Amino acid sequence: MALHGDGTSPARLPQRGIASVACAALARRLQESGELQPAWGTAFAAMPRHRFLPDQVWVWDAAAKRQQLIDRAVDPVGWLEQVYRDEPAVTQWDGRADGGPGAAATSSSPRPSVVVRTLADLDVQPGMRVLQVGTGTGWTAAMLAHRAGRTVTSLEIDPLVADAARQQCHLAGADVTVSTSAQLSDVDGRFDRLLFSFARDHVGADVLDRAADGGLVLLPWAGPWLRFGIARLTVTDGRAEGRFLPYSSYAADRSHVAAWPLPEKPGDASAGTTVCAWDPWAELACMKEARFAVGLRMADVRYRHNGADARGGEALWLATGDGSSWARIARGEGEAGSGRQVQQAGPRRLWEEVDAAWSWWTGNGRPGPDRFGLTADRTGHQIWFDSPDQPLIRAGHTSGESSVRSASSKATP
Repeated sequence: MALHGDGTSPARLPQRGIASVACAALARRLQESGELQPAWGTAFAAMPRHRFLPDQVWVWDAAAKRQQLIDRAVDPVGWLEQVYRDEPAVTQWDGRADGGPGAAATSSSPRPSVVVRTLADLDVQPGMRVLQVGTGTGWTAAMLAHRAGRTVTSLEIDPLVADAARQQCHLAGADVTVSTSAQLSDVDGRFDRLLFSFARDHVGADVLDRAADGGLVLLPWAGPWLRFGIARLTVTDGRAEGRFLPYSSYAADRSHVAAWPLPEKPGDASAGTTVCAWDPWAELACMKEARFAVGLRMADVRYRHNGADARGGEALWLATGDGSSWARIARGEGEAGSGRQVQQAGPRRLWEEVDAAWSWWTGNGRPGPDRFGLTADRTGHQIWFDSPDQPLIRAGHTSGESSVRSASSKATP
């Protein structure tokens, strides 16, 4: 990872004025949109984003449909202009120290609007103890420390990313302790605020062990079908409870990233067909709120949207974890007449379950994540709709048979 210097190089002195103007301009835009709250304005100015990003960043070029390298050494003014656009920037690929785009972006700097909105939702007050999980560039941790007025503890699993963040926080004068670890058990004490900078699919006893009574946790959610929604949880007497915020989530926890194969025999002779009367492309593939809600009701079923599958066309796939049941609907296949043809096989009729979950979602007014919530303890978590006394029921079941409750992968006796 290419690291930038401390800003004292004579060659970079003229850029200081440009950076200051660009940072102030972005702050004004975020204030006008209501995303940068007054309480965070001072921290945003005191810990400018450009002090935490490496010399080489990658941004998405929509026209070219690829990641574009912006190199500070080649185009310092262009680099600064990019840093102060409200856009995310990839800072590491495939866990490597340097090099261009690879299979996966393993560290990045989110959109500034996403960062400041998250900080507002975390509601940090001066003097609070704050733990961040997932340091990244260190920019968020630095603003947290400035607002709290005390040391912020931040955990980062990648030693290269941790070293870079540690260096930049030091150079910026930010009171941040960066630990190279992925385990909350590696830090001592309890915290008033916990912020996760990556998504995961459970709360876990490790979070409950580190949250002070009355503490607040912001946890981006890795839903069954997509990363969408941020759980805002209050911890009381060893139990966390709260609603989802209706925002896009973050990258997944590296330890929970796993691809799944398509069924080996999509044309198996045992496959049957059914008809979908609604448009799954418009209503499911292209609508995050629908996939969030339907995915929660089908938490044990995997979803995959392929631009092209083994048959050469765009398709939606569903499959159980063991692959014994699957369903497939392809764009353009059997779309004439009153519906769209769906192939499915196995003991479970997965498309009928999707249809029931989608009908439930539309029948309840197409709710977004903010109408869902979760309650978590050491045994796992329970997803609910509107209120904790309305547990979400899995598609294909009736009330009392199977609610959307998941055992914690971090549970303790």
